[in-house]
Amino acid sequence: MNWLKNYIFFISLKIVNKLIESISIFFIKKLIKLKYNIKEKVTCAKCLSVEQFRKERRNSKIAITQWSWVFNIS
Repeated sequence: MNWLKNYIFFISLKIVNKLIESISIFFIKKLIKLKYNIKEKVTCAKCLSVEQFRKERRNSKIAITQWSWVFNIS
């Protein structure tokens, strides 16, 4: 009977390890996807000084929609 308990414990450890592995792979894929999304957004940005940013933001609705996300980190 003792060997049966050990066998069940071993099987349950394998299941837990597989579960942890699949969860970690899932989160790694999500992080990689998030990383590429951030890269795509940042590569299309242009460098502005604070004064230029405020001037563009004041003078253009497009600038407000394009640049407001830069400071809205959540």
